[in-house]
Amino acid sequence: MKYVLWMLICLIGLVSCGFRDPIESKFQLSGSRMPSWYSSNAGIHSNEVEISFTIHTSGMVAVDINDRANGNKVLESKSGHYGGSYGVPGKSMLDYPRYMVIAVGGMEDTYEIREPGPYIYVSEAPPAEKE
Repeated sequence: MKYVLWMLICLIGLVSCGFRDPIESKFQLSGSRMPSWYSSNAGIHSNEVEISFTIHTSGMVAVDINDRANGNKVLESKSGHYGGSYGVPGKSMLDYPRYMVIAVGGMEDTYEIREPGPYIYVSEAPPAEKE
């Protein structure tokens, strides 16, 4: 009986976790440059949207494109893949800026993290070293 009860408790614990992929990081796109995969939605200008990235521990990236003028209503959701982090040659990965690669719709972009916080920027020139 103890064995069955223990198995039931473990099963409930696993189900309550939902077998979902835990979130590792969340970022919001900042700056005027848009990712290569972005295309305007229904005539909405790029400065009227907010793009957020949720990176999961598996490397899966969920991307939401939100309409700023309409209460951040989700206009479109996309999925992508985290392709790794880059550092500046000769600097620690604890220093800034840092870079990461995210591919969405088969198009890969490098993003710059300039300081601690949720904001990332589309990078013009990726660094040479990969973590």
